[in-house]
Amino acid sequence: MWVIDNFLYWKGKDKKIVDVIRVTISCINECNTLSESLALINNLNAILRENKYELRKQPEPFNAYLSKALGFYKKKHLQHLSAKDLAQQGEKVIALMRAMKVTPDAVSCINLLTVYNATKQFKAAERLILGNEHGRSYISKWKVAVNIKLYNAFLGVCAQTQQFKAAQKVLTILKDNVRAMRPKKQIKPTNITCIELLTVYGATNEFKAAERLVLGNEHGRSYISKWKVAVNIKVFNAFLGVCAKTQEFEAAQKVLTILKDNARARRPKDEIWPDAITCIELLNVYAATKQFKAAERLVLGNEHGRSYISEWEVAVNIKVYGAFLGVCAETQEFKAAQKVLTILKDNARARCPKDEIWPDDITCVDLLTVYAATKHFKAAERLVLGNEYGRSYISEWEVAVNIKVYNAFLGVCAETQQFKAAQKVLTILRGNASTTASKDQIKPNAITCTNLLTVYAATKQFKAAERLVLGNEHEQSYISKWKGAVNIKVYGAFLNVCAQTEQFEAAQQVLTILKDNFKAMWPKYEIKPNAITCIGLLTVYAATKQFEAAERLVMGERSYMSEWKVDVNIKVYGAFLGVCAQTEQFEAAQKVLTILNDNARAMELKDEIKPDAITCIDLLTVYAATKQFEAAERLVMGERSYMSEWKVAVNIKVYNAFLGVCAQTEQFKAAQKVLTILKDNLRAIQPKDQIKPNVITCVALLIVYAATNQSEAAERLVFGNEQEQSYLLEWEIAPHFLIYAYWALVSENDFDKSMDKLCRLDLCHKQLGLVGSVFNCHVDSIFSCSLSKDISSGVPFQFAKALYQFHCRRNGKLAIEKIITGHNLGQTLKTSFISFLKEEHQLEFKPCASNTGIIKLKAQ
Repeated sequence: MWVIDNFLYWKGKDKKIVDVIRVTISCINECNTLSESLALINNLNAILRENKYELRKQPEPFNAYLSKALGFYKKKHLQHLSAKDLAQQGEKVIALMRAMKVTPDAVSCINLLTVYNATKQFKAAERLILGNEHGRSYISKWKVAVNIKLYNAFLGVCAQTQQFKAAQKVLTILKDNVRAMRPKKQIKPTNITCIELLTVYGATNEFKAAERLVLGNEHGRSYISKWKVAVNIKVFNAFLGVCAKTQEFEAAQKVLTILKDNARARRPKDEIWPDAITCIELLNVYAATKQFKAAERLVLGNEHGRSYISEWEVAVNIKVYGAFLGVCAETQEFKAAQKVLTILKDNARARCPKDEIWPDDITCVDLLTVYAATKHFKAAERLVLGNEYGRSYISEWEVAVNIKVYNAFLGVCAETQQFKAAQKVLTILRGNASTTASKDQIKPNAITCTNLLTVYAATKQFKAAERLVLGNEHEQSYISKWKGAVNIKVYGAFLNVCAQTEQFEAAQQVLTILKDNFKAMWPKYEIKPNAITCIGLLTVYAATKQFEAAERLVMGERSYMSEWKVDVNIKVYGAFLGVCAQTEQFEAAQKVLTILNDNARAMELKDEIKPDAITCIDLLTVYAATKQFEAAERLVMGERSYMSEWKVAVNIKVYNAFLGVCAQTEQFKAAQKVLTILKDNLRAIQPKDQIKPNVITCVALLIVYAATNQSEAAERLVFGNEQEQSYLLEWEIAPHFLIYAYWALVSENDFDKSMDKLCRLDLCHKQLGLVGSVFNCHVDSIFSCSLSKDISSGVPFQFAKALYQFHCRRNGKLAIEKIITGHNLGQTLKTSFISFLKEEHQLEFKPCASNTGIIKLKAQ
């Protein structure tokens, strides 16, 4: 290296060692590649071959080299360095230092821990700091004086790798040191230590440990107060992060109280004065725990007082509003989100707008997430595409739209079944991809394709999905045109469309693509099938009743899953049981049961196929479809049931599914046994919440009573009798339209009397959905406001059918000219009604151009 040799020539012999090392470090810092840095290290070794013992005391050049590698890793635009490459650089540095007998120092250890953090190498970090079964720690071997920065860096690795126990070992070391007669000051915990511990507790969902650290609990006061650590707002922010992860609303409110009291004090402590990050962390807790009122008070204020943000004089920024919109999405608060939108609009239109609350693409995505959760398509359309009332807010705000915004908008389209709007987005993307100078920021990716397919599944548009993924006879697929937009998740989403539209052959085309890829010499990893793909295929096979294909996929040593080396898990078996239920394959379901049973009894059982409550529900669905009561009873009831053997806790969903079997097999007594269990549980001193009956339980019982002609039991359940109150009142179940709909269906012969009773009790409107010649099947047209509030869907088909016949009996067949079925549930009610009208009444209908949810009956 000419620079170093020249430098030495001018400096002379006496400063040779110090200067050559200093200059080497300086040159490493200026290097543009790691190969140049490595050459400098090797050159240093060559220059100092006569004074190697001096180099052994100087780890600084090696530290500089590793810092350089970390810099390249963090700034990937300078030189691509993957996590694997970085891990290799860490190993290389250690190897070089060993070869040259250079002893690492504390900086070397921190650099190594930074590498282990980035590459998630817990074992290496553990060996470095704590030691393990292979030997004592390297820091003790190297005689590195441990300090709190080292422990902080190690806790960073624990957070990345979710190692709670290792973090607690560090906590024990720190606690023991503080309690010692002569504690070492260099490992006295600081604010940073507390934040690092809290980061671990957040990653591992360990609220109790976080609470003990910051607030204290019944076991003792907080460690922060014991250690006399001057708490600051960053510590509280980190603690709120744990509260969000563990959904601990009350603990977050304790922090809020501390901050409020401090802010209102005569001499508030500046170090715990809340800032924008505090507000965001609080909002994250409120989103996780669905506490809208608390979020509203924090950001907007309410009837109880102005917002805490204004009270604390926190400079609100767009990230705070983004976090508040996250709460609105979780709690489905459309109006509050629109208030935020108004604030942003007004600011953007002001003469001197505040830059800190200028909306960006993330704000738009957050708003769209609210619109998806609350099913407000018009608001989403105005935001992204514009409508008859004005151009889009995105263009008004001059927000550079990107593919994430379009992806979020497609999410709204899926939730609101807006096929045409999704196709508008597709046209924009296609137009951009076809231009000579296309915009990279709206180049469609795998997520875009997945979201489009979600819309196509919701709107049952198979042709559009086929054109996107497989192409058709006219043109190649869009994903092949867009290059690189396909991965296994895209195929999974396409399989969902196939399931919704019952397209078995298209699903088999996907299967062929996956099989051919797997058998290729150079298979593409991005489309390697996994358990989720198999579940997607099984969902199609269930919808199309293709048992043979499902069996070939899952069962036996020559199954595709074993060929692809995909580990079967309990969810796959659950999906396979779904196929068994649809195809009434009792024996195949019992084969699955045998596999699960044998595994549960094995000495070394596989956790991934350990049955759970969902598995039991899936089995019960098969037993209901195949009318196998004995198998269902063996699974659920009694001390020797499979569920008790497998130690699966029965919950109300399991009992509901079991009642479904009772209905199919007309087992009144077994249903009453379930009823007794539920009654006894609620009357116990400490009832189990997991088997508390709900609306679905009542409906399931009523379906059993209808199948077994037990009108007295139904009456006792819903209305009680002269001796006792109803179970609904006893169980404190809020009145629900489904309960009264299924109660009316228990006795077909008495349906008219039942409806008269419901009208007499003001549970139904007097017209019962019939206004003039229009029969409206929406819940709010039939049932009273108390039962239909915030419900926009139609009533169950069996009830709608019985009510239609009721009106025909009272008013004549020609009285009804139009039936409003709605379309919020994928038009299932409309489809069923059309079949019923054709088969049982020989009535013809014509489509309604203005509303797809309306059936117009042709004049006879």
